[in-house]
Amino acid sequence: VELDSPITYGRNIRISPSPLPMPKSGRGYPAKYHPPVYDEKVYSKDAYYPSKSYEIRVGRGLDETVVNVYIFPVRYNPVSGEVKIIQDARAYVTYKLENIRGTAPIDVENIIITSPVLKEEAQRLADFHNSTGTTSWVVTTDWIAENFEPAPTPPYNGYANDTTYFYQEFGTALPLIKDVIIGYNYTLARKIVAFLQNETYGNNVSYVTIFGNAMMVPPSYYWVDQYHYILAYLGLGDMYDAWIPTDAFYASPDYTSHSFDFTPNFFLGRLPVNPLTAKAVVDKIIYYANHKSGNIENVTLSGGQVFETPYFLGETGVLEPINSGWMDGVKITHYFHTLRNYTYNNFVEMMKNSDMIIEITHGSGFSFWHHNDDINAWDFSMNASYGSLPIYISGSCLNGAWDEEMYPSEFASGINGGTSIAEKMLYTPDGIIAYFGGDREAYGSTLGYFDNGTLITPNNYGDLITEDGTVGGYYLATANYGYVTLGMLYYYALYLYNVWIPELPLINPWGFGNFNWNLWQRSYFEYSGLGDPALVVSGSGAIYPAYELPEVEIPDAVYNSDSVPVISRGEPVSVDIRTDSPTVKAELLYLEQDTTYGEAYYDFILDMKTLTPVSSEGGINNFTYTFTPEKEGTYILSVYTEDGKNTRFYMACGIPSLPGIGVAVEKKPHSYSYATRAIKSPGPDVQVITLLDYGDVAFGKETNVTAVVYNAGNETATDITVHFYLENYVLIFQEGNLSAPLVWLGNATIASLAPGEVAYATIPWEGVNLIPLGLDPTNSSARWQYLVARAEAEGDVNPSNDATWGLFHVHLPVDVWVQKVFLEKDPAVGIENSITFEITNIGTSETATTNVTVMDYYEVIDVLEVTLAPGETKFLTVPWTPSTP
Repeated sequence: VELDSPITYGRNIRISPSPLPMPKSGRGYPAKYHPPVYDEKVYSKDAYYPSKSYEIRVGRGLDETVVNVYIFPVRYNPVSGEVKIIQDARAYVTYKLENIRGTAPIDVENIIITSPVLKEEAQRLADFHNSTGTTSWVVTTDWIAENFEPAPTPPYNGYANDTTYFYQEFGTALPLIKDVIIGYNYTLARKIVAFLQNETYGNNVSYVTIFGNAMMVPPSYYWVDQYHYILAYLGLGDMYDAWIPTDAFYASPDYTSHSFDFTPNFFLGRLPVNPLTAKAVVDKIIYYANHKSGNIENVTLSGGQVFETPYFLGETGVLEPINSGWMDGVKITHYFHTLRNYTYNNFVEMMKNSDMIIEITHGSGFSFWHHNDDINAWDFSMNASYGSLPIYISGSCLNGAWDEEMYPSEFASGINGGTSIAEKMLYTPDGIIAYFGGDREAYGSTLGYFDNGTLITPNNYGDLITEDGTVGGYYLATANYGYVTLGMLYYYALYLYNVWIPELPLINPWGFGNFNWNLWQRSYFEYSGLGDPALVVSGSGAIYPAYELPEVEIPDAVYNSDSVPVISRGEPVSVDIRTDSPTVKAELLYLEQDTTYGEAYYDFILDMKTLTPVSSEGGINNFTYTFTPEKEGTYILSVYTEDGKNTRFYMACGIPSLPGIGVAVEKKPHSYSYATRAIKSPGPDVQVITLLDYGDVAFGKETNVTAVVYNAGNETATDITVHFYLENYVLIFQEGNLSAPLVWLGNATIASLAPGEVAYATIPWEGVNLIPLGLDPTNSSARWQYLVARAEAEGDVNPSNDATWGLFHVHLPVDVWVQKVFLEKDPAVGIENSITFEITNIGTSETATTNVTVMDYYEVIDVLEVTLAPGETKFLTVPWTPSTP
């Protein structure tokens, strides 16, 4: 690898961490989104991250050698704030060919590894595949144990080790408690790896079928999650989520004790059967091959609002591979929360009518969570008739577990003999033909952002490998082979995950030392393909017409700091939609935020209709959707094409009108033209698009805050004054509303702004310490402060859109926080009571003296003065007799 010399940019650049991924466990309450948190250990290290500019990994895949070159073009020093950027790199590969082969008989395409007690049913499966032209060979674990020596231990901490990695927090490693795993034959697992290592040298073996559950054929390894292990060790979690069974080292056996290439060598799958279920599963496979193995025609997308964010990540996560075109040619059905059909009854329907189900939801191990409904393992019967037998691709926690007989889990003890819902669905005639997903607690990304109003929610972690990887495997298998087998789906999911993840975080995902590293590895190792890998599940492709993803925009829109278009209450809104779909279905939603019990979002359907084109050009149809917002808040236009693709378009209604202040500070901003924007507003229309600050905002420290100002009108605006304010974070409960008075910071002026032109108006801003007043049991911290900018211009035709706000994190030496509120007894009108509240100065260096106003819904109860040293907590009590107005 040859790299040009890196370019170093600036100092004091601050790069924020991305949001933490969230578990999709149904145990307890579903996980909710939390904002990004700075890891002081990472951000206090005076070194570039990643530590090197590139890394090379070489591995052998199926009939190929794979060279992975990880180039890290952006490296960041969080202490100096410097960024090194590599602009050019060149990689060269040299190789020589070898001709050696493995142990399997010549022309054997499918190896079935099983226990002697399952050999009869395994041979029946092999005979069936032989009859269809896929030559198969049954190998028992006894034969492997007698003829092979154990392979090296994998290069990752797990069952092979006696201790965890070194924990800096403890100054030591922790002992690994392995007796929770019952009967794991790790020596046999390594002998199976050695057998498969030998097979990688041939070019005849494509499929490896693991016929048996974990007790029958051991997992290739138990990888240990260091993060979950320490929680369990300290009594804050359970060991079950720390020990991850994986078949990844069977799929890619050409590792050494020092390296693993994460590139599979075989089309692999596991049928987690025991002697009680093996016959039923083989019967089902033969039935499917004789009745169902045509094209995948009917695909169901199922999901909702898994993390209580405003993005509906259960829906957008399953839409991502569809919107990418990887399932073009199939018929898509949506069971979504936003469509109000994400229910138990529709789960039953999709099990009857689907060839493939792609879902993101919460899981408990024995159930799927469908918004107030649970679909449980006991909903499936061994005595049922055959259903549609779909392929089930699920981004849920725990439901793909297949080692229940080796590691009895807390969630399934006594339920269906300790089987997960994936196992139960595999066994029953009314269940599924295959399951792809996590065998332990799975994680998904909570990241979402907007591109000119269009929501972008890229999948990551478990959803990247499960939804994107498995569906991407369907696409690649169809393109490369003209048909699809279950083993191809598993193979390409692992393959694509290894290709994709270096493109997302700009770090080495297989390195050590950070939370994300652990979750990337965890997602890889816990991903399981449960099904017969040699079973053909699809023909050569497209049946139904496919269309382009809709492009949605508001002409001449002005965007806020989130790149969301701003609309006005009571003013008609016209939204343009472009796609080649003959019609589109448009659904208008109103999104309401509720912070009563944490943070939650509720959506209301305002309209749903089918649109026909208003015009067409070059095969692209143009549609128009119009509505008038009646209240302030967030509006979502969800647009579906006839083939099931979907675009989510967000709009923000309601920027408050601010009073003008006549004090001016002269500034000469830099400006440039946006020549590509269409202009429609008559006269000047000056708008503040967003607020910028690239400095470190702290108390007593001066930085610059910049307003990006845009003229959306068709006439030049002159003598523009931009007012800057700070929202005074005084918390007052009055008629259920939160009052936030504005503190003026200063003005900047712009001499003129031509139509379509943007200018940057800047003022210096010295971070201030806002002492929160009032009684707020959830969060009265002023560390997060809002800046507001409003532009005034003579003759502005649309003054209602002149302002926007930005949220900034201010490091404070003093920060008074009302943390908790306690009532002596249940409140009743006329009955004496008392209110006690806990108040703390969470600042770093200064003593705080402040007044605290205590109010109920109707009146001020008391005003108290309190003095708090840094870190000091006090409990204050005031008498209270509830009254009516």
